[in-house]
Amino acid sequence: VKKYGEQAAEILGRHRQNLFEIPLENENVKKSAESFAEQIDEERNNIHDKIDSLNDNAVSLCFTGVYSAGKSTLINALLGYKILPEKITSETAKMFCISSPKAGECVRIIFNIDGTYSELDWNDTLVGFAFSQGLAENPTKATIQEEVTRVQQEKLPQHEQIRAILTMLNTMDNVSADIRIRFPVALDSANVQYIIYDTPGTDSNYAEHQTVLMDALSEQKQSILIFVAAPNKTEGSGNNALLKYLKEAEEKNSKTSIDISRSLFVINWSDCIDSDARKDLQHEEIKYKDDDSFSIRLADKKLFFISAKYGYAARAVKNGIASEKDMSEFNKGLTNMTDKFGGYCYRENRCAMSEFATKRMAERCEEALNEAVEKKDDISVLEVAAGLYALESEILQYG
Repeated sequence: VKKYGEQAAEILGRHRQNLFEIPLENENVKKSAESFAEQIDEERNNIHDKIDSLNDNAVSLCFTGVYSAGKSTLINALLGYKILPEKITSETAKMFCISSPKAGECVRIIFNIDGTYSELDWNDTLVGFAFSQGLAENPTKATIQEEVTRVQQEKLPQHEQIRAILTMLNTMDNVSADIRIRFPVALDSANVQYIIYDTPGTDSNYAEHQTVLMDALSEQKQSILIFVAAPNKTEGSGNNALLKYLKEAEEKNSKTSIDISRSLFVINWSDCIDSDARKDLQHEEIKYKDDDSFSIRLADKKLFFISAKYGYAARAVKNGIASEKDMSEFNKGLTNMTDKFGGYCYRENRCAMSEFATKRMAERCEEALNEAVEKKDDISVLEVAAGLYALESEILQYG
């Protein structure tokens, strides 16, 4: 692609040069030549952008869905650390974008205060965060600094300090709608880095939140859309903003940066329903309220059943950061998720386009489960039984 792309750009460059060898005394001819030259420049830029993108090894994971579906809990489970606020109301919400720090960089939180770039960097000496960039003096900055000082003085672990700071930033009107967090993403490998987007609930009535959601979707590059729903919230009315975007992308036949065909659909809180109810949900239809002809049929998609809360409990124990509550959830999860009728969420997963892929996914999970049982590895047992292992495997395979 690089070889032929460069050849094509070179040929276009020669054509562009030839345009201006035409006598341009006639004003109309001159305007036509300039117009063609602009089009050639645009196409050459497109080719060079495509060549540059070949070296980009970042994959975006854009989590979307209605409020209280458990998007943030699921992201925290994938990270292995609870850094995102989980009980965000529809009145206050921003977009959180998480990616690993580059080599030599520290963990940091990046945002704007009244349009001014601001940055909180982790300081190993302070064992806390400190402003490295931002306004000299500002009431909002002073309020944030108070919270930064408080969590540092309480000697909270790094991830808890991040969550406390993000919880505050999330409620502040003059803090930017998008907040970037540099924090290790456990999914990363030497070949692929993941960028995780946590977006406002699609059922928000606030125009600002809808704008943030649309901006997040339009920003995606090499992206998997991960649509998260609760078992009782698969109806379309709350998901209208997302469905509207997907419908418009389909109508334009645009090269949307979201790979809709590879989108993943997650039913969270699957510990609250039994296997029969999960099978019923395999045939659920998410309809676009303003157009009955447009809908998302889960039977046509890659569908995953998950208990994010139990998945997180397993990761918290694995990472040695489990609180008493996490330990309680871990023990309950081992009981509930290995129950014959209500457990083993992954067994109702489906890859609609391929029965073979569905079967292979189940086999991989069963193999991992049997290996964990044999080793008496309760952490891995719960990761598999709660459905986290299956979703993570699919994400890694795409990457």
